[in-house]
Amino acid sequence: MSILSVNTIKSLNTNGPVFQNSSGVEKGTLCKAWVNFNAQSSGTDKTIRASFNVDSVTDIATGRFAINFTSGALADANYTFSGNVANNNGTMVTHTGVQGDGDYSTSILDIRVITSGNNEVDRFITCIQVHGN
Repeated sequence: MSILSVNTIKSLNTNGPVFQNSSGVEKGTLCKAWVNFNAQSSGTDKTIRASFNVDSVTDIATGRFAINFTSGALADANYTFSGNVANNNGTMVTHTGVQGDGDYSTSILDIRVITSGNNEVDRFITCIQVHGN
């Protein structure tokens, strides 16, 4: 087995590096976009704490948000996403989920944060991860 130690891996294009197994088959894709934002912040544009390939998060209504991707972040709309939320004291929120809600494209992902009772809620810490091409 060989070990490669480097400080930086840089892609030749904006798609990011592709990692392959010994047969030349892509072993999986990296996270193409992610965001950690405060859904309880005031205003239409939510406060982003940290992100990658996300330009902004727009408040649609209570518990409903549009994740706006950086141009070129995703090659197509055949991606998956997941999310998690937490209270303002950092504890995870029980029985709260994130689901798709409307637009699902290379430029935008609409999400809904809901309780087990199917009520939309805004949480202090809301995190979304996107994997795909």
